[in-house]
Amino acid sequence: MRAGVIVAVVVFALFAIPAFAACKDAAADGVDWRKCDKTGAKLANAHLAGARLQDSVFTRANLMHADFRRAEMFSASFYDSDLTGAVMDDAKLRGGAFSGANLSGAGFARADMERVTLLKSRAPGAQMADARLRLAVLDQVDLSKAVLTKVDLAGATMVQANLAGADLSGADLTGADLSGADLAGAKLVGANLTGANLGGTSLKKADLTGATLEGASFIGAIWSDGKRCGPGSVGGCKPN
Repeated sequence: MRAGVIVAVVVFALFAIPAFAACKDAAADGVDWRKCDKTGAKLANAHLAGARLQDSVFTRANLMHADFRRAEMFSASFYDSDLTGAVMDDAKLRGGAFSGANLSGAGFARADMERVTLLKSRAPGAQMADARLRLAVLDQVDLSKAVLTKVDLAGATMVQANLAGADLSGADLTGADLSGADLAGAKLVGANLTGANLGGTSLKKADLTGATLEGASFIGAIWSDGKRCGPGSVGGCKPN
């Protein structure tokens, strides 16, 4: 009887042991690298679709053209990494850190990027259609000519961001802080700018057709016609 109990306990213990990430496993679709340190790793063109990368560190890693589609990367760190041309479509990146990273031409379509940090990141031409960037920190980010159609940027901070020529058609910018940002030539057709701060921004030649401007501040901004908006410019531009 006692032997049977011991065997049962041992079997239960074996099944109860949590599965730990195999940090030394080679890069592969679906790999489990949770909480792994990949600082400086050379993973250009790596296949990591559906990988489990929560809380992992990829600081200064070479991830050019890597495939992260549908990967789980909650709170992962990519400080100063090179993600040029990487594909993160449908990835879960909530709380991730990309400050100083090179995201030129990278793809984030439909990605969950709520509360991510992209401070001073370079992402010209990035493809972020339908991505969720609610409450994200994108101060001084370069998103020039990026595709941000129908993106959720509600409550995000984009102070002094470069959005020149970007397509923000249908984007939700409710309550976002874009003060000092460059939106020259940007497409904001049908965008929701309710309560947003666009003080001191450049909107020269920007297309605001059908945009919702209720409560949005444009004080000190340069309007699409090149005129400077005056002190009472809330809900629209009132030239001096």
